[in-house]
Amino acid sequence: MVHIVVGDPLSGIRIDVEDDLGGSLAALRFELELTPELPLRLTELGRLWHYYASGVLAASGMSRGIARPILLLRTIDALAEGASLRAIGDGLVRAGEWPGDGEWAKSRARRLVAGAQAMWRGGPRAILAGAADRRAEDCR
Repeated sequence: MVHIVVGDPLSGIRIDVEDDLGGSLAALRFELELTPELPLRLTELGRLWHYYASGVLAASGMSRGIARPILLLRTIDALAEGASLRAIGDGLVRAGEWPGDGEWAKSRARRLVAGAQAMWRGGPRAILAGAADRRAEDCR
């Protein structure tokens, strides 16, 4: 499976490609289930359509409360693939110059790795419990 992100890691649209078509063009087909997440998925689909039609990626409807856990999950994926601290900094922190003035990018990448490792140690229950808490906060 290949993951494609349109835009930046925090507010971009992630598309998971399951089949390799050998470099040929592919039609996108979406499956939407009637779940509580459907409104967000439709919003993101609208963002993808807007990007296709205009070339401009509209602002994300994702709350900041869910953005960090998603970034931590992406960090877990990067670590599982053997990414270095610098690769995490370049790919997820979007640091143009590594480590940069004051090493802020390296520091942020280290915090992401520490947070991702803590999330991993907490296991699925901790991840899902945190997601449920954030969804409840978003509904207020």
